Amino acid sequence: MSGSTIATAAPRASAWRERLRREQTTLLWLLGIFLLGLGARALYVGVFVKFNSPPSYDGIFFDQLATNLLQGKGFVTAENLPTAFRTPGYPLFLTGLYMLFGHSMFIARLGNLVLGALTAPLLFPLGVTLFLRRRIGWLAALFGAVYPLLIYMTGELYSEILAIFLATLALVLYAAELRQPSRWRPAAAGLVIGLELMVRPNIVFALPFLALWFFLCAPRARALKLVAWLVAGLALMLIPWSIHNYTALHEFIPLTTQAGVKIWQGNNALADGSGLEPTAETWRDGPIPDRFFMGWKALGESESSRRFMNVAVTWMQTHPIETAMLLPQKILRLWSPMTFTTRSNRQLPPLQFGIVLVPWLIFIGTALWGAILYRRQWRNLFGLYAFILAVNLEAALTFGGTRYALPMAPSLLLLSAASVDWGLDKFMTRARLFRRRRDGEANFRHNSIKGARHAQTSLTQYRHRRRISNR
Repeated sequence: MSGSTIATAAPRASAWRERLRREQTTLLWLLGIFLLGLGARALYVGVFVKFNSPPSYDGIFFDQLATNLLQGKGFVTAENLPTAFRTPGYPLFLTGLYMLFGHSMFIARLGNLVLGALTAPLLFPLGVTLFLRRRIGWLAALFGAVYPLLIYMTGELYSEILAIFLATLALVLYAAELRQPSRWRPAAAGLVIGLELMVRPNIVFALPFLALWFFLCAPRARALKLVAWLVAGLALMLIPWSIHNYTALHEFIPLTTQAGVKIWQGNNALADGSGLEPTAETWRDGPIPDRFFMGWKALGESESSRRFMNVAVTWMQTHPIETAMLLPQKILRLWSPMTFTTRSNRQLPPLQFGIVLVPWLIFIGTALWGAILYRRQWRNLFGLYAFILAVNLEAALTFGGTRYALPMAPSLLLLSAASVDWGLDKFMTRARLFRRRRDGEANFRHNSIKGARHAQTSLTQYRHRRRISNR
């Protein structure tokens, strides 16, 4: 090997070692953030929820579906009736945990803990790719580890934690792909979105905005490729699920039978922005639903969904002003830090609500300021806005509540981190200017004192020489 080759290879090897050392340091810090998030969630669940406490509300339904799958009964309700009211993603996730470790609420909540803690480090590469600033990525990851609403949801057997993890992973993949094309990321991202659809079908509201993001940030050919892989990922999940539904329910149901009741819950004569439960007090259009949200046993799920939908649409058509007046109530409930999605007697005490409200307003304010600061980069950041727009669109059509705002959390955390990063830059700049001014004044005083001493010494020497010369 010639001397010139050795001379060229040495700096390359040194640069490679430096990069490897930096990546190892990054991974260690990300591991620390993961452990911080895991510890915060474990502390909350262990102290306030209890790992082995029974599930509540939707968690009961998810656990029942998972238990029936584990027992080989199929995707059926507690009455052994086939259902498409819930998509199978989260029940299958729970079934996998139960198969590996046994049926236990401890295991189910531990799975939520790990997924929630893993979501926080994912915000680091997303922040670096979108904002091109490592500190924004670090701040967002740190915020994600200790974000109270995500910690709270960890204690519930709800699908949100798994859905937020998948959505954040998809954003990481798409952001990296739009920055630097690869062969495998489009297919992987499409598959992740397909899985997300099976966990939380609400993602359908974000799909058009994601497709628009592709066209805003990539040439048409690449954008079409991303859309094609996205459609392929969705089809890969929807086709077997639709076949299952047709076999079990004898009707083509591509996704879920929830749509009708969700629309009715937020659009009726008694609606106030939250979701009503179809009971004897609220249902005024014929026989009361004997299967609650799932409708009427005699009609079946699909026909029940259509009946709920028809009643809601008829009311909206005959009451357009009332429908329009509900919109701000729905959005306000969506953006409130502690509102229940369904009308309930459960209310947060005023003092606790006031304590929660102040930091929440600060958080929302910093997220808004982050969006303003990076308004010129809106095309690159449109993937974040896609989920914000989708969640608000869903609330406008159905109803609002704090739980339904959770899919916005990664976007808001990143925008808030961008705002805090800007504030830190301003603070550090002013601190440097203050230090320079202080050091300059100190040098001036030092030089002034030194000059005065020098002048005094010169005067003394001059007088001494005069006395000698006079002699």
